[in-house]
Order: sequence, then C-alpha cells, then structure tokens
Amino acid sequence: MGSRAARGAAARQAIEGIRELAGAGLTVDGVFRGADGILRGVLEYDAVCRHSADPATGLVTSVLSDDLSLDGFEAAVHLEVWADDVTTFPAIRRSGVRAETLSRATGGRPADSVRFREQLGPVAGCRTAAAAGTCCTARRSRAPGAAAR
Repeated sequence: MGSRAARGAAARQAIEGIRELAGAGLTVDGVFRGADGILRGVLEYDAVCRHSADPATGLVTSVLSDDLSLDGFEAAVHLEVWADDVTTFPAIRRSGVRAETLSRATGGRPADSVRFREQLGPVAGCRTAAAAGTCCTARRSRAPGAAAR
C-alpha cells in the first residue's frame, strides 16, 4: 500500500468511513457490504464472511459472504461454540481488543489454534468482534494473488 504515512492516512480515512456508515441507518447487509467496500483495499484481504451475533450470547444470527462458499459453515459454528480456541468471538470480546489475528493470539504459533488446524490452514486470519454483537472474519492469503478458499 505504500509508505507508512500513506497507510496511516488510508487507515484514518477508513475509520471515518466506518463511522459514517454506522450512522447511515442501513440494514445489516448494507453495513456489511459498505464496510467491505471501505476496508478491503486498506486491509488487503481476499475474502470475508460477516456475521451478526446476539450481543448477550454471541451466537451468530445471520451470515453474509459474497466471497466464500458457506458449505463448511456448520463446521465453523462448531469451532466457534464448542472448540477451546483463542479466537472465538466471545474470547475476543472478553479480551478487550477489537480485532485479533491468529498470529498475535497464539504468540506467533498459529498451529496452536484449533481453528487454524481444522479450518484455516495456511491462510492468515483476522477476526473482529464488536461490542454491539456484530462480528466479521477476514481471511488473507499469505501469497499475493492467491485465490480465496
């Protein structure tokens, strides 16, 4: 994306865009798609799967992905609800961080993550959990130009 200053300016612009989006009175799908339009170029991810979740329980209430097949979504929900993993949405919320990467959550050892071993494999992952219960996952391939799974 260029120089550090350019990345910082792009990040600030994206944050402002998300603030405007949040107050625009859009549907959940509208917010998700708008956020994708703002963040995809800044975060440089290949694919995203967005979820809204019940803020009290963290249970997923809707799913939207224009990039990924949802064929394996049942397995993803199983990992989210029953796996002892470091990047479940409730764990992210409790940690106080707004976004978590597998690399950071595992101290640079992503293979320690059940989600990495059983779902993501060699794909870098970033998971975010908002206090209001809206969650999204973004997957970025390690190799530039690699296709999303």
